[in-house]
Amino acid sequence: MRALPREKSEDHLSERAIIHAGSYCPSSGFGRAILVRSPNMGNQSKLQAEAASTFRTFIQNRENREQVKDLRGSLERTVSQIESTTVEKTLKMLALRSARCSVDAFFMGEVCYWKVYHIIRALLSSIETENPVALAMSTRSLIEHLASLAVVRSALEELISELEGQNAEKNIDRALRKAESIISRSYYGSSPKAAAAKEKKAIHINDSLNILQKG
Repeated sequence: MRALPREKSEDHLSERAIIHAGSYCPSSGFGRAILVRSPNMGNQSKLQAEAASTFRTFIQNRENREQVKDLRGSLERTVSQIESTTVEKTLKMLALRSARCSVDAFFMGEVCYWKVYHIIRALLSSIETENPVALAMSTRSLIEHLASLAVVRSALEELISELEGQNAEKNIDRALRKAESIISRSYYGSSPKAAAAKEKKAIHINDSLNILQKG
């Protein structure tokens, strides 16, 4: 089969890489902003420049995280205070479980932050070197991590909603169990092929993407 000219081959590869990455989250403005340059794709160079500028700012500000450190300390103090309190046993246990949901969600967020930081570095390098394959892979990875965080955020929002004004221990326990399961599966979940019980399975990426797209 006759080989395509180099320029056409690279344009075709770029477009296929974009389709591959964009199909994950087609409505994402963030995804549209990091499309690689192609003569057939309009004003993508400007979008790339804007994305690259955002990425550089993110990388430069990685050490400016005092508020995050303050929040971590606050969560840890809250757990310690609950553990040392002398309130009724059931109430104490429910309060501890609620606080630990926040701590576990925060821990996952911190882990994802450092992973996203390096993904952002890869995205910036992909734009600067016009590497469509690396760009597609990094875009997909970034979207997957954001989707995982969206799942945890959604679980916490739902937990807050269900606990508000709730006095029945049974209902509080059920709401906490659901949030605990989602947070645990988001971080520790195993492949559906390896895990027999649902509570041990990782949350499917399509379910995470649906939550991400809902905002």
